[in-house]
Order: sequence, then C-alpha cells, then structure tokens
Amino acid sequence: MKIKANQLHSHLQKNLASCYLVSGDEHLLVAEALDAIRDAARARGFTSRDLHVAAAGFDWSSLRDSSSNLSLFAERRIVELRLPTGKPGKAGSQAIVDMLGYLGDDLLLLVVTPKLDRSSQSANGLKRSIQPAST
Repeated sequence: MKIKANQLHSHLQKNLASCYLVSGDEHLLVAEALDAIRDAARARGFTSRDLHVAAAGFDWSSLRDSSSNLSLFAERRIVELRLPTGKPGKAGSQAIVDMLGYLGDDLLLLVVTPKLDRSSQSANGLKRSIQPAST
C-alpha cells in the first residue's frame, strides 16, 4: 500500500506495519516521515534502533545479523536501512527479501532511499517486498 506524506499520521494512529519504504527527494519530508514512524513505533514499545547505511562495500550479512541479534533490554527493535543510491544490487535485494522473513511484532524494518525512478518503482522485488508504505 502506498501512503502519501499527508496520510502517514492518520495511518500510524491506526496501525503500524512491519516494514516501511520511505523515499523522496525532499529531505525535510523524508525526515518528518521517519520521525513519525519512529515515534509511532516507540509508542508501541520499540525501544532500540539499528542503523545501517548501504554504501559501497556494505556487508549485507550485517543486516541479517541485526535481525537475529536479541538484546537483553530491548525486546522490540527498529532496523533502519539507508540506501543512498536507491539500488541495493542483487546481493542487497536478496538480503532485504530475507530480512522480510524475520519481521513480526518485535522487528520493524525502515528502508530509506532517494526518490525512486520509474524502473526502480516497477521492479518485481520492490513490489513484492518493501512497498507497504512510502512518501
């Protein structure tokens, strides 16, 4: 489901999805959307956040490890993945799809990209995996 920036607040009042794709070229709107999602998650007991930036040479196994590491003090966790180019490549795409298998009540995935071009928006993996919400 695609959620516009002006609809995000009302969506978050009703429910919290296990995965959000936040993309856009206006940094303030992206930051506000991320803050709103994080605030809604905190209100529902998500107390820790792991941040990954998938720059050149990123170790995709760290994303998988992040989803399987359990903290003694924080039961619910946000895993935030920033894709500066918006294109994770084959290994990254597979890692994200694998990560979706770990999602549930205790794990929330936030994927942040610049504004996606038409080919990225229509990619099969994107449609299947990480399109619950975007701005």
